[in-house]
Amino acid sequence: MKKFLASLVAVVALAAAISFAQVPSPSTIVGYIAPAQLNPPPALANVGGVVTSSGLVATVTGGVAFCNGQSTLMPSVTLTFTASGGKSLIVFNCFTDQIYAKGPVIAAGATGTASAVLFAAPPEIPINTVTAGASTLTLVDARNLNQWSSGITAGSRTLQAAANSDYAGIKAASSGTMTYTFVNTWVAAPVCVASDQTTADALKVAVTTTTLTVTGATTTDSIAYVCVGNPN
Repeated sequence: MKKFLASLVAVVALAAAISFAQVPSPSTIVGYIAPAQLNPPPALANVGGVVTSSGLVATVTGGVAFCNGQSTLMPSVTLTFTASGGKSLIVFNCFTDQIYAKGPVIAAGATGTASAVLFAAPPEIPINTVTAGASTLTLVDARNLNQWSSGITAGSRTLQAAANSDYAGIKAASSGTMTYTFVNTWVAAPVCVASDQTTADALKVAVTTTTLTVTGATTTDSIAYVCVGNPN
């Protein structure tokens, strides 16, 4: 009887060990998304991840990102894409401190059928989606507040990575008109406001998804502007 009980205990222990070994760690499951941080990161100065392009070459601005519960310094890189190469996702790997582009992965779609999705797998964080055309790139900002705090905190300041960006800036008018071409095309025309920093002029603001135009200024006055997505 004792031998039988000992054998039974051994079999149960072996079965439990095999069962446990077959359960993958969450980080090894394809499509696993780590739980979002409960609170956004603190305001970060010199935030990185601004992407510009020239032809088929994308330049990612270095700066600060928020990874693994702390701020880290991200390098600046240039990435060359293949003509008519379709969509890819630029990511920053918080573990290797590398920036690279990755293509879509196949995952279950909403109806259970396989579909291609752009996915940043931890410790990667997304920066920008890129669609490579025949000779140019279409860029869409993919950063989110959890990893790329813009510095918006109550009673504090709003920061941006570079002067005269798609968010805000000051530019000189030419013959009474200031024109700014957005680095990244908006999905919908943003809401923009502008003021003349030199003369008390009444200005008219016209905006599309690609261009901000301010008229009514005196000759070469300095025009300040701020734009926000409506919704993006």
